[in-house]
Amino acid sequence: MKRYLEDKNRIQIYQDVFETVKTIEKISASKLHFLKQRVKSLSVYTETLEKILIRLLCFHRPNHPFLEKSREGKKALLVITGQKGLVGGLYHTLVNYALSIPLKNCHLMVVGSKGKKYFKEEKIKISQTFLDFSELPDFEEVDFITKYTFEKFLRGEFSRVDILYSHFVSVIEQRPLIVGFLPFSSELIERDKTTSQDIFGMPIFDPSPQEVFNQLLKKYIQIFLYRIVLEAKLSEFSARTVNTENAW
Repeated sequence: MKRYLEDKNRIQIYQDVFETVKTIEKISASKLHFLKQRVKSLSVYTETLEKILIRLLCFHRPNHPFLEKSREGKKALLVITGQKGLVGGLYHTLVNYALSIPLKNCHLMVVGSKGKKYFKEEKIKISQTFLDFSELPDFEEVDFITKYTFEKFLRGEFSRVDILYSHFVSVIEQRPLIVGFLPFSSELIERDKTTSQDIFGMPIFDPSPQEVFNQLLKKYIQIFLYRIVLEAKLSEFSARTVNTENAW
């Protein structure tokens, strides 16, 4: 009888674990779908904003610090990770990729407790840590880090800022990707050269061409980072969905 009760309890534990994993998979799959739709909508918005900036560049050549090509000083790297489990391989791969980059004299900024933990295990000094974003981050959460980075860059504490994150390729594939953030290495200037000949009419600037361009460029860069964060979350939910499905 005792052996029977022990086996029964063991089976119940396995059943509970199975149901938990199954629930996590359903939640991750649902959030994955939601984030894909949000990223798609955001892409439409940024494309519209980009067209406006290109049009402004045809009439106004700004001297903006965010667009400077070369500066001397300390470089910074922002690594975006998370805090929840079942995606350990995703963040280990990200940190291993970071270790292949020269981090000496680099201002390392990390989002998420997982990344913080893995870097400390490798005895890598972290200069600044940020709390993980919510599972479905809003613009205000991300904008806090954007403003922090803007301030440091404009004060000359950073000469360059790069972002390392898990790029979403598909549900079953995510890759570490590093992109330039500041100075903003956008293709706007190059695309302006090829499209200026097709644009007619003089826009009306209020209050001034410089102010209009500055505000739009700032918003464009903020959205750029927000899209990266959403992609990182998309990769996280994809990895968790696949891992929980394989755990069945």
